[in-house]
Amino acid sequence: MIAPLITIGITCYREGDWLLECWESVLAQTVDRWEAVLVMDGGADERTIEIFNALQHPRLRKHRMEVNGGLSTSKNKAFELTRTKYHFYLDGDDKIPPTVIQKANALIESDDSIDLIYGDIINIPCGSIRKLPQHVTEDNLLSLLGAGIYKKSLWEQLGGFNKEFTRGGADSDFRISMYEAGSRMQHIGSIYYLYRNNEKGMYSKRKLTHYETLIKIIQCHPVYFANNQLRKQVLIYGYCSSISGFLRIGNNRRALYLTLRALFTVDTLSLSLWKIFLYVILYMLHFKRTVKSLH
Repeated sequence: MIAPLITIGITCYREGDWLLECWESVLAQTVDRWEAVLVMDGGADERTIEIFNALQHPRLRKHRMEVNGGLSTSKNKAFELTRTKYHFYLDGDDKIPPTVIQKANALIESDDSIDLIYGDIINIPCGSIRKLPQHVTEDNLLSLLGAGIYKKSLWEQLGGFNKEFTRGGADSDFRISMYEAGSRMQHIGSIYYLYRNNEKGMYSKRKLTHYETLIKIIQCHPVYFANNQLRKQVLIYGYCSSISGFLRIGNNRRALYLTLRALFTVDTLSLSLWKIFLYVILYMLHFKRTVKSLH
């Protein structure tokens, strides 16, 4: 058997039956030239633990963390357990298409100087396709999904995922570090990942502090964000994401506070922020009228 080039590193926490779907997508690969590691963070729910314990395969190694270390800690552990040249990290509620390992193997064998292999994404469950840029630039770097096929030596060189971002943001921080180090990033030429936006899980909770996470990332990379326009775009995106998160859970006052804060600290001429400011005001007025009508 030809030695595998890629370890598929799955991290899980409270994905339940989605973890089983994730593993089945690994088993569905058109080639068996891969290894896998499965890392479960501390504090997982019963169903996730049940599936974790049940999964067995000759090419699968498992590690259970005793305490909850967060996303970056779990990902670092999966990289640490990798014995191959490349690591494909996969969130436990996501999936990969059947031909991705076959295509990635061919790409690596043709050019092993590539540091990151990525591609287009399918959103689960709606099935919409998100096209990612063929060539990575300073302006589109953060549009890449965190998941990808990374060279392990690069992860070692950069010191792994920053533990300051245990609750989100480690992917973006790491990609910026890659870019600053002059890493080579290659589009695989097709879909490489099926991504689930879990609005009921950790993803939705992270939205509430997204602006704080992006502020911290900007502080960690002053050279990259010396481009003031890029800095403003990232801040606006972070504020808008958190504002929409607070509106979703009904915390209108916090949404209004963040809108005003963004307007006075980012760019008062930002059309996007003024639009969302008006939306928040109209949303709150409508909410108050609805409450009065109930009385």
